Amino acid sequence: MLATIASSTPPTWQDYALTFGQMLAALAVMAAAAWAVAHLGRKRLHGRRKRRINLIDKMPLERGRSLWLVELDGQRLLIGSAHGSVRLVREVRSPKRGQDEKAPIPSPGPEPSEAP
Repeated sequence: MLATIASSTPPTWQDYALTFGQMLAALAVMAAAAWAVAHLGRKRLHGRRKRRINLIDKMPLERGRSLWLVELDGQRLLIGSAHGSVRLVREVRSPKRGQDEKAPIPSPGPEPSEAP
């Protein structure tokens, strides 16, 4: 067996090019399969799962301060965040059917004045 290996002709550049091309094709097939599994699997996972918390809208007020309208189990909450702290501002009624979700939220009215 050693005599046949030693007496065979050395590989040519065409042999190397063919082997390199086969290697690139195999790598491309593996990369395409990995991409398909990652993207299709993510869509399937998110498609089946119903989220309990949904972000409806966000309004930046000033640097480090924002208002967030979130829905938790069908209940809408207006949440304020400022410099690392988070606070419930108020509960908000869901819009009636046919109303725009991004319609302005009515203000609760003026604050009652304190009696002297």
